[in-house]
Amino acid sequence: MSFNLVKNITEKTVAIIGLGYVGLPLAVEFAKQYRTIGFDINAKRIIELKKGEDHTLEVSSEQLKKCATRRKYFHRPSERFFSDR
Repeated sequence: MSFNLVKNITEKTVAIIGLGYVGLPLAVEFAKQYRTIGFDINAKRIIELKKGEDHTLEVSSEQLKKCATRRKYFHRPSERFFSDR
């Protein structure tokens, strides 16, 4: 039974709202273990992060690229994102 609980937890998605000094490092850490979605209202910030850059210098480019496959960034909700509900 505990195996099923662990399996269910690892298949979940974590969402971080706000990718600033606190949210971005948190999103990067969660992305090491879980599929992670980061949301920020600043479109320029999202473009920067997708390029693997962080002007706050809280997370290195290497760290951003390392977990890129488990992490997605958005600056506005899209119909496709919410369509699976």
